[in-house]
This record gives sequence, structure tokens and C-alpha cells, in this order.
Amino acid sequence: ADTEADFERALDFLAEHIDPDAEVGLGWDLATTEEETSNPSSITVAERHGTAMVLRLIVAWKTGDPELAMARATRLVKAVEARRGTGTRRARKLCVDATNERYFARAVRKALRALVPVELVVGSEAAPVTGEEKLNTKQWSCGIFIDLLERNLLTAPPEPYVKEDWRLVKKAKGQFVCSPDSQGRHGDTFESSRLSVLALTGSSGPVEYQPVPVKSAPGVGRLGRSLW
Repeated sequence: ADTEADFERALDFLAEHIDPDAEVGLGWDLATTEEETSNPSSITVAERHGTAMVLRLIVAWKTGDPELAMARATRLVKAVEARRGTGTRRARKLCVDATNERYFARAVRKALRALVPVELVVGSEAAPVTGEEKLNTKQWSCGIFIDLLERNLLTAPPEPYVKEDWRLVKKAKGQFVCSPDSQGRHGDTFESSRLSVLALTGSSGPVEYQPVPVKSAPGVGRLGRSLW
């Protein structure tokens, strides 16, 4: 979303395509800089359909204005709640990456907690999994996310930007690492998507997934194994 017009189109797309009855989780990978090679900020809106996930919207932008970033996040949270359905309209949770920008992450939690439960996720902290003392939160949640992808239980926007950004993420010696490209992309949409799935699976441990069919809605398509 390079401009406000781009962001408005993203909101319009979300309003038109979001499932009114699905459980929704939000993930936000924070970045508050706007240089050409700076890392973008990214928010993903995910829906849960049984054991499958649909990443309904992935939006990314660069800004050095924390107020603008907060305003955009607020509008996305409210857009989810504005859907008309028979189930709970409010998002289940917003998971925010607090590994690096902890001060701003705390400000996000304070500003948005009246609208949605906000969880600050620190990737380097120990994962909430019994018997996996050496696994940190990022390793654990990335494992859940990639497992969904490899089982074809994850539906994502078929955008070249998303594919290229996700392919920057590598696994080396058990750690998930990423080197920025010339545009400053740093796996940011991968991170926000991982966090959105975490918002839907909870923090009490991995969910056991079983393959189930899920219909792709207009505007989204499966990425599947093509990423790796």
C-alpha cells in the first residue's frame, strides 16, 4: 500500500471478500521506517476454516510515521468487526511481533486492546510447548505455518510480491533466517502471515491438523509447495 488510495482499495477488497462467519486472526510485523531499502511493515488477515487457513488479505507499506501505521492497523481491525455474519465478528486476536520494536509494540497493545485482544510475540522466547525446551517461539510458530503450507491447508494471495518475499526465508541449522533484498523486503509478509496463523491457533501448543477441503474465494489462490 504505497498510497492511501492503495490502502483504501485493500480495505474495499477485504470488505467484499472476508467470510462473515469465519474466525479471524491478525498478524502484524512491525517496521517504522520508510527509506528505499527499509523493511516494510505488514499486516495479514487470516480466516480459519476447520483445520485450514485462508490468508484473506496481506498488506504491506513503508512509513516512518507511527501514527499512520497505528491508524491503518486500527482501520483493519475495525473492518473485520464491521462484517455482517452470524458468528463472532471481532477478530480472535492480533499477534504483534515484539522481538525488535518492543516499545512501539507496547504502544500498539495499549491503543488497540479495547478493539481486539493483542498478544506481543517475542520470537526469541521459549515456545509454550511441553518437552521442547530448546524450541523458541519463532521456530515453533514457523513450524506450524510451514506444516500448513506443505499439507496444502493454507490459501494465500497469488501475488508475485508475496511469493518473492516468502522465498527470502531460509532454514539454517534449525533457525529461520532472512536476508533483505534490494527493495528492503525481509520476509515481512511471511512474518505477518505466520503471526496471523498464531493468532488463530493460540499459544497453548501446536494444533493437530488433518487435511480437509477448503474452497478458495475470489482473489486468492493456493501457493502450496511452489514456494520451496
